[in-house]
Amino acid sequence: MPKNGEERVVYMHESLEKLVRSITPSNEGCLFHNKNKLLTYSYINNCYARTFKKMGIFDQVSGTHTLRYTAASMIRNLAGLDAVMAVTGHKDMRMAQHYGKLDVDSKQKEAGLLLEEVMKK
Repeated sequence: MPKNGEERVVYMHESLEKLVRSITPSNEGCLFHNKNKLLTYSYINNCYARTFKKMGIFDQVSGTHTLRYTAASMIRNLAGLDAVMAVTGHKDMRMAQHYGKLDVDSKQKEAGLLLEEVMKK
């Protein structure tokens, strides 16, 4: 359930769904639980922090939002801001822009190459 309290369905690729089902014994569809008791956000965040420390990247990343920012940025660069809004569930374009950082340099290069192709035709 997101912060705004509005339940929403999230698309999950078939291979990811298989992985989640293999590690989630509950039929409730909830990944973050222990013996059918939901884990708190702070507990989950603490687990991420411990993992990041073991990986030696704790100084560069922070909790679960690292995953959200990374996914949103990748999606924005591949499919645009509308896709970021769909994936993150944001209704406000400013929030979607905040999460989905645009790689301007690569987009400029991509646009230049596209224009070159059009000019050749």
